[in-house]
Amino acid sequence: MTLASAYRIRSSDFLSFHSKTDESQLKAFEMSRISAGYSLLLAGATHHLFCSESSLIVSAVNFWKQAGEYLLTIAGSSVWNLLGLPISELSTVVKYKCSECSLMDIFGAKSILNQAERTNFGNISSDFLACVRSASPKFWRFLIHGCDYLETFKDPFDFRWLAHPHCVEEDVDFIKEDSNCEHHAEWYINARTHIYKVGMHSLVFGVILAHICYGQNSHLTTHVLNHVENFVY
Repeated sequence: MTLASAYRIRSSDFLSFHSKTDESQLKAFEMSRISAGYSLLLAGATHHLFCSESSLIVSAVNFWKQAGEYLLTIAGSSVWNLLGLPISELSTVVKYKCSECSLMDIFGAKSILNQAERTNFGNISSDFLACVRSASPKFWRFLIHGCDYLETFKDPFDFRWLAHPHCVEEDVDFIKEDSNCEHHAEWYINARTHIYKVGMHSLVFGVILAHICYGQNSHLTTHVLNHVENFVY
């Protein structure tokens, strides 16, 4: 958590004390994405523990909220146009329907909290985790590129490596420097779309956990719910 916050603060400070050239924006973006990487790993680790220890629900709420906010900040950054993806593509990023789980459909019907009460929470949690786990390989290596520590984790949601710490697979989908420009643009669009997807899922799941923990009308529940709506509408 400290490292995630530190990188985010460094990113903000870097832009404050440097002229907003392409180079400085890219450097700040690099710090922001590494911050998001730490946040997502922390959320994944906390969720892994929360599945066995329900008393960690407060931590899970905060870490999923933080991960969602950081990922959505990355997805909405204007720096993507410097990476070969026009900022106008954001409209195609935010207008998506998830085909792997019903989390966004429930939220789209504006009945997420009632639905969460009527539906088995275990099913919601399992579907959510399966969905973000399938999406994370599309951007994880990009998110953590350049951070030696994070690069030792091939998946922020798969903790089977604990039993085999030296078994690390390379991500063959990570874009290489000698790739052609067309592949660059296609890869970045795909990565950005999945960053947005996991960010939205993280925030919506945080809403469900906050509702369970604090109630529908609590300050934190309302805050997270409003944050989700700001990105959707």
